[in-house]
Amino acid sequence: MEIYEACGIKAVINNKSKGVRPYFLSEEEIKGVRKFHATIDGYEITPLVSLECLAEKLGVSKIYVKDESKRFGLNAFKGLGATYAIARLLCEKLGVDIDSIDYNYFKLPVVKEKIKDMVFVTATDGNHGRAVAWAAARLGCSS
Repeated sequence: MEIYEACGIKAVINNKSKGVRPYFLSEEEIKGVRKFHATIDGYEITPLVSLECLAEKLGVSKIYVKDESKRFGLNAFKGLGATYAIARLLCEKLGVDIDSIDYNYFKLPVVKEKIKDMVFVTATDGNHGRAVAWAAARLGCSS
């Protein structure tokens, strides 16, 4: 591993990493996740922010990072993962293929009735905990 530091930002690069990409990172799976996320109320593509100082220090022309600070008002990207993970679990419990539905499916009265008593709990009240609570509430469950 190598550690780079420039402009007050540290980066660790694992240049010895080897292995097979997990199935959930396949192009097909990613397209399905994006399709689902695009149907969530308030979903927007987050902007890229240029890190000109870091790019200059590292001798590359440009570096961009995604600014997730406005994502669903959560100040973190974790709302995406929490929403999709909970939606997948709900679909599994309901016997529905997540690829055949969108976010609005969970707003249907018959679905809301089936999932309203499900409770989701985390061991943290940080970004992950807030994201799970937010996603559970948005999908019609408790946290």
